[in-house]
Amino acid sequence: MKFNFQNGPKLALGCEQLGGVDWGKVDIKQQKAAIRCAWECGVRIFDTADVYGLGRSEKELSKTLGNDRHDASIITKVGVRWNKEQVHSGRAKTYKDSSAKYLISSVEGSLERLRLDAIPFYLIHWPDENTPIEETLETLQKLQDSGKIKNFGLANFDYCSLDKILDLYKGRIAMQQTSYSLASIEKRRELKVGADHHLINTIYGPLSQGLLTGKYHPKSEFGLDDRRHRLAQFKSEIWGKNLELISRLKEISKDLNCQISDIALSWLFKKKYIDVVICGAKSPEQVLQNINSEKIQLTDEVESRLNRISANYEQYKKNI
Repeated sequence: MKFNFQNGPKLALGCEQLGGVDWGKVDIKQQKAAIRCAWECGVRIFDTADVYGLGRSEKELSKTLGNDRHDASIITKVGVRWNKEQVHSGRAKTYKDSSAKYLISSVEGSLERLRLDAIPFYLIHWPDENTPIEETLETLQKLQDSGKIKNFGLANFDYCSLDKILDLYKGRIAMQQTSYSLASIEKRRELKVGADHHLINTIYGPLSQGLLTGKYHPKSEFGLDDRRHRLAQFKSEIWGKNLELISRLKEISKDLNCQISDIALSWLFKKKYIDVVICGAKSPEQVLQNINSEKIQLTDEVESRLNRISANYEQYKKNI
């Protein structure tokens, strides 16, 4: 199954922030306005997970889309379990569980929160080393056969595991999801495997959690409620290279009269092995900015230049 991009961009709206945790201060009203703006602009793909806000993201997404949820291609994920008896401020200790028992119970929770009869795309969020993949995939197949999910897939699986799984389950797995951006290309092999097996390749983190917007700098501070305080690309030892990367992107964006985030996203839109780019937004203005980036046409020369910039940055990361 491939998405039809003729009636809208192949941009998807990431809804993790709708869970209200792990991204610093989030204005939920603005977040909801961003979802409505995305819908009105033709975005039809919305990505969430049951663990985002411990169910809150799914619930708020459903409320915000209203009846439009039935026409949306909603991607939700399962397999990160939390202790419901120890929830505090929307957070809890989590662990991976993709067992048949947990999947069967979890799908009911997601269906209830999303207020859907069937989930369009249901993905295993992370590999679970304690559960045989055969058990997980057979359970997903049963959920599909029962009509509770329409398609299923895998997120964050490495390319070796992915290749072996896809050889055994040809034609049954519809989608994969992995992180990828101009500042983080180490998952290129996963995307190649997905393309070779005709999966819908979806990527998240296209702006490297905000680094590729250019609005952060070496003195930027993130609270303990913002995951960026612990992410590698915001550590002090890499900021020298970050500034060089941003400077080069600014040179290109100046020539094209656009923002550096436009350059980072349009570079991804040009890749034939990427089907869906999942990008979060905290406001309608950010949604409009991201949608506008798909209109930018990069020449092959500019794309090659960006490829070199990205490869050099990746090599530098490996050496620190």
